[in-house]
Amino acid sequence: MFLPWWSVALVGAAFAIFRPQASAWEAGAAAALGWGALLAIAAIQGPVGVLAGRLGVLFQVPGLVLLGFTVLFAALLGWAPAALILSSNRSR
Repeated sequence: MFLPWWSVALVGAAFAIFRPQASAWEAGAAAALGWGALLAIAAIQGPVGVLAGRLGVLFQVPGLVLLGFTVLFAALLGWAPAALILSSNRSR
C-alpha cells in the first residue's frame, strides 16, 4: 500500500533536484509532516498507541517519545539528501 521507509530519502533528493532554490529544511519539514500524517492514519485504523506504549515500556521511555522519534527520523531522512544535493549544486 505504501512505499518503503527509505523512499523518504529519495523524495528528499528529488525535492532538492527539482526545487534547487528551496532549502533542505523545507524537505525535512515536508517529510516530517508526511510521516506524521501516515502515523495519524495508522492510529485511526489500528492500535498505534498501544504498540507505542508497549515499546515504550521496553525502551523505558513514554510511547509518545517513540512516536516523536519516528517523525524526527523522517525529517532527517528528508533533510539529509536534500542538504547534500543542494550544497553540491551551490558549490559549482
